[in-house]
Amino acid sequence: MIAVQELKLEEKQCHLDQEMRRYMDMAEELKTPQDLQAEKEILEQFLEVVQNRDKLIQVQEEKRLSELGGADLGMERRPEA
Repeated sequence: MIAVQELKLEEKQCHLDQEMRRYMDMAEELKTPQDLQAEKEILEQFLEVVQNRDKLIQVQEEKRLSELGGADLGMERRPEA
């Protein structure tokens, strides 16, 4: 499930990046107030996606570490032969 969320966020980030580049390629003096507002909103969405991807990575890392910790505990509890 985390992988699916990661993929969706990656796709959204790519789309937002493309939109942002379009606005960044425009000369500042040609941007309308609507363009500036749209650019600001895209940037905010982009930052939100990056933060959400970071959270997913953190969850994955915590899960991996807990699984490793559980495996280590299982190794420690086995009786020695």
